[in-house]
Parts: sequence; structure tokens; C-alpha cells
Amino acid sequence: MFFAYRLAVKGGRDVGRARPELVVLTALYGCHNLLLGAGFYGPGTYPIWAATVGILFQFSLTLVLAWDTVDRAAEASQEAREFGRRFQSLMQSVGMAGVILDRSGRVEFCNGWLEEALQPAEVTGMPWLETFVPRKEREQVRAMYEAGFETGRWPAICEYSIVSGGRELNLQWYHTMLRNRSGDIVGAAGLGVDLSQQRLLEKQASQSQRLETLGRMAGGVAHDFNNHLTVINGFAEMLLRDLQPDDPIYDGLKSIHKSGELAATLTAQLLTFSRRRKVTPVPISLNETVTNTARILRRMIREDIEFAIDLAPNMAMTYADPGQLDHVVMNLVLNAADAISGPGRIRIVTRTGISSGDGSGRDFIELVVADTGMGIDEWTRRRIFEPFFTTKAEGKGTGLGLASVHGAVAQAGGWIEVCSEPGKGAAFSVYLPRAEGQTPVPVEAQVSLAPPAGRPVILLAEDQEAVRALSALALQQQGYEVLQAASGIEALRIASTVLEIALLVTDVVMPGMPGDELARRLRETRPELPALFVSGHTFEHQIGEFLAKPYTADQLCQRVAQMILPGSRMAAGG
Repeated sequence: MFFAYRLAVKGGRDVGRARPELVVLTALYGCHNLLLGAGFYGPGTYPIWAATVGILFQFSLTLVLAWDTVDRAAEASQEAREFGRRFQSLMQSVGMAGVILDRSGRVEFCNGWLEEALQPAEVTGMPWLETFVPRKEREQVRAMYEAGFETGRWPAICEYSIVSGGRELNLQWYHTMLRNRSGDIVGAAGLGVDLSQQRLLEKQASQSQRLETLGRMAGGVAHDFNNHLTVINGFAEMLLRDLQPDDPIYDGLKSIHKSGELAATLTAQLLTFSRRRKVTPVPISLNETVTNTARILRRMIREDIEFAIDLAPNMAMTYADPGQLDHVVMNLVLNAADAISGPGRIRIVTRTGISSGDGSGRDFIELVVADTGMGIDEWTRRRIFEPFFTTKAEGKGTGLGLASVHGAVAQAGGWIEVCSEPGKGAAFSVYLPRAEGQTPVPVEAQVSLAPPAGRPVILLAEDQEAVRALSALALQQQGYEVLQAASGIEALRIASTVLEIALLVTDVVMPGMPGDELARRLRETRPELPALFVSGHTFEHQIGEFLAKPYTADQLCQRVAQMILPGSRMAAGG
């Protein structure tokens, strides 16, 4: 009874309260036993009534203790439920993934953050690893879980992904084991911090560095390749001029010339990619852009893909940079080709007279690139124009193609719409503002190539020997006297021995002395000396009259004649 008393009094004090009836019964029963031990009921006697009182005390005390135990158990259960409710409320409110797994690896509980992230998948009751962990990481994560359940030791921090509906999230997980009262492991709880944005930024930074390096390399390759193309295209043109169409080598030479023109277009694309090509919006024909770009695209897409073009007649003009518009068409078509896994069809359509629908009264023209590929789901469609976002396999895409298309269209004052469903192909509609009252940029007026009077002297500074030989030969055939220099220093030395120079033709990038510095030095003594700058690069700053490589012999002679004889020998189109 002493222990019952301590339980009643001390236990009640520890929890901040005590049952009065338990204390009273314990005290009375204790007094009864003391009187019995002191012989109050008589020496050696224990009357029946006293024994009955003792039994009643014991029975009453047992009932009260049992009731107290049951009551305390109910309160403990209620507290446990309240604790569970608070725990779930806490798990629901944290901005991270929360999951509890049973011993078999099935989900017993997941918080709202995780449910939202895994929509529309059913989460509770599903096998965690088989349902939500990507196959490429599953075995590694399974080994970690099995070791944790067996040994009771979990890594403090681990990182793996979860995926649902094509969406993959990279999370950093903090795990702990769950035990029952016997100490046996019955499950695991984990909190996951979403690192997807951080990993995306890291990947973007890495891709940006690679692309910057690639851009520099592309610009350098384009510059060097343009020098070679100048020689190839220039001599091919000069040889074709001297051959008859029935000559046995005429067709082969014509193919070389066409391939050189195609290569020149590709180098222009490289310069655009490397941002070494100046963006200059001009009135431009969308139909003409599609037609010219299609010639290149037909060689770049697979033969089992049908390529159809439907151009609207009397198509209105738009106002855009020609290189950027080429870029838009090429990227949309190549993206469509990548979406077709087998035989399929790509169709390009142009339309005019499209209203903006915003009450502004502006008209737009439309470019549609439609394919019969795999299609795009809603989640992907919402992100498809984000920089660095791609659904292609690792190493197959940078995620910049459609992002750059979106930027180019927005810069031109238009927008893009995408219509697609999984398995039903996709259609990208590009809307560009109509250039009212504008006409295409005219073809540069041609200058008569009749021999100039008096054999004007041309100072030609070019460090590439083959380009220098082509340029000199083309100009000499037109009646010019050509002084050749392999560097700026040599050009200065030659100029010091010549009285009159009609024109300086110089490469911009040369070892020792660039072309603009050469022109400045020559103009110190010849202030009126005109200069024609040539280069495989293009430049953001204005350097004067410029002719981009690769150029043909005719293009060089036309520009030279135009600069030496301004206005006197012009014959548009002739």
C-alpha cells in the first residue's frame, strides 16, 4: 500500500494533479493496516468486520487504480493523436518534401508539397522506389534503403531524384529510422529539399561556359573557312564564265560553285550563333526566306521525312533581321525533324492578313511549321521556350534553339503559339508584324565592268595568299593595276613608292597591323584615299565600306568600280 500511496501522490505531483479519491482510499487503507498492526482490534485477534473493511478498501482501491490507469491511457492516446495531428500539420507546412515509408518501402504518408510535386500520380500506398525514383538511380537508392533497414544506420544526407508525369525533381534527403516500442525498425521518414533550381543554374552556368567557348571557336572557324570559300567560289565563278554549258567539266564545276554558296550560308549561321554578326532589321520577304532556307534544310533532314511548302501568294513583307529570320525557320524545321522518330511529314505554310485581335488594328503575317512527330504534353508546352530547357537526351541538345527563336520573334515585334498533343504532332505558329508600304531590300545596283580609263592603281593588302591571288587576278582582268601586300607594314612600304593610289582594299584582321590602322596611317598623307574593308568576320562598330567574305570576283569588282567611279557608271540590274 505504501507503493500505491507513492504512485498516487508522487505520480499526481509529477503530472501536476492527483486523484483525491485515490489519495483518500490509500490513506484510509494505510491507517487500517497501522491499527491492525498496533493491535487496536485486540491482541492476536482480527474481527470479521475489520477483515471486511480491509477487503472493501482493497477492492475500492483496485477499482480506482484500474479506472485511473484506463483514464490515463485514454488521455495518453488523445495526446498521441494530438501530437500526430501537430506533426502532420508541421509536415504539411514545410516547404519541402515529406514522406514516411513502411518496412516494405510503401508510402504511408506524404505531405502536401510532395503530393503537389507528384501530381497527378497517386502517392499513398504506392511502392516508393518502383513508382517515383528514376530507373537510372533506382538500384543505388534501393541499396541505401535496404542497408538502412538492416543496420539501422542511414547516411546523414543523400541526394536522388523523384519523377512523375515526365517531370523530374532533384532532392537532397535527410532520413531517419522509425522504431516501435520494442525497438524494431518499422519504417523510415525523410525530408527532401528541392535542389532542382540550384542544379539547373549550375548546369546553365556550365552550358554557358561551353557555349561561349563554342561560340568563339565557331567565329574563328567561320573566319578561316570564309577565306577558303572566297578562293573556291571566286575561282569557280571565273572558270564558269570562260566555259560553255556543253563543256564536259561545266556541270561538275557548277556543283562545286553551288556547294560553295551553300557553305557560305552555313558560315553565316555560325557567325550569327557566335554573335559576331550584326543584327540589322530590314523589310524582308518571308516567302523568299522560306524558299532560300528550304534549299539548305532539304539536305539536313532525313530522306524518310516528307518536306512540303505552301506559300501564300502576294505575301506581305515583314521587318526583321535576315539572319535571325533564317535562324527562326531553320530551328523550327530542325526541331520538327527531331520530333519525328520514323517516316513523317514536315509542312511549312505562310499566310498574310492576320489581325492581332487586340484592337490595335495591326496586321500580321504568319509562318506555320507543322510536323507529324511525337507531340508535346501540356507541362512541356508551358516550358518549351525557357532557356536551357530540353526534352532531348543528354548531349543531343542545348535547350537554346527554341529559346533563341522566341527571342528573335519577340525582337521583331511578334509572338509564337504552339498547338500540340502527345502522339498527334505539333504546329508552331509564328506571327510577325506586317511591314506596311515596305518593299524588299533591293538588290545592290550593279556597276558596269567595262575597263576603267587610265588603269587606276589598287593597293591590295591581304595576308591570305590564295585570297590575295584571286582578288588581284579578278581586278587585273578588269583593267586595274594591282599592288599586292601580305601585311599592313608591307602595304605602307609599297605606298611610299607610289604617287597615286585610287583605292585601298584591305583585310580587317591581319598580323602586325589591322586594316583600319593601315587605312588611318595612309590617310595621314592621302586624306581622300577611299578604303574597302574585307573580312570573314562582321563587326558591331562601323569601320567604313565593307565587303564580307566569302565574296566572288564579280562582287569585288562591282564594289571597287562603285567606289572609284561613284554614280558615273551605275546601271541598275545591268
